[in-house]
Amino acid sequence: MTQWAIAKVPTPLLNTPHFCFEGPLENGLLRSVETVLFPGTIVQLLEEVGNCIFKAHTEEYPYPPCFVDVRFLELKETKPQRKKGELPSKEEFLMTLRGLEGAKYIWGGCWPKGIPELSSLYPNPVHQFEGVDCSGLVRFASKGLTPHRTSVLLNYGSPVEIEETLEKLQSGDLIVWKGHVIVVLDKEHSIESIYPEGVVISELKERFKKLPQGFVVRRFLTF
Repeated sequence: MTQWAIAKVPTPLLNTPHFCFEGPLENGLLRSVETVLFPGTIVQLLEEVGNCIFKAHTEEYPYPPCFVDVRFLELKETKPQRKKGELPSKEEFLMTLRGLEGAKYIWGGCWPKGIPELSSLYPNPVHQFEGVDCSGLVRFASKGLTPHRTSVLLNYGSPVEIEETLEKLQSGDLIVWKGHVIVVLDKEHSIESIYPEGVVISELKERFKKLPQGFVVRRFLTF
């Protein structure tokens, strides 16, 4: 029987029911974590598969298979009303990005402040899952409203044709290719999350020279 729930706190969404938060990270990866659900996210619980672990579905990250520890959730008898979020202004988006300079890199991370609840639920967590990956950086700055997959960001927003010049780039534009995304901060700077450095700001002109073939530019903030 389907149950409904809401994420009470930042909640790890897992790709396996067999996982732990112990042991060292491998190149910034804790492979069992797909993403971190923002507080207030609606979760559909499909089937119990282990102690407190359910197979789950959420519209915020609709890519199976996914699993969740229900101790992070508040159970509901009926489907909760989904609150419609609004993208931040471009100024707020960019200000949030700048404030994340120096944040740690972790694959699947989109909650730079970490998840303190891990310590009470798991005896020896590798850390509090503090940090962001490249698309998680964008997702956090957009208040959880952008996709946490570069394969989706490739077609997110509107295309910007720039050919071989930087003149058409605007603050907030996403430079995307499969597996990575960079954000244009201003005419001279870009920001991204990379391993092992974490969130770094670079000179846009120099970063542009190192882009791989096949990248695209997408614009989703127009105000």
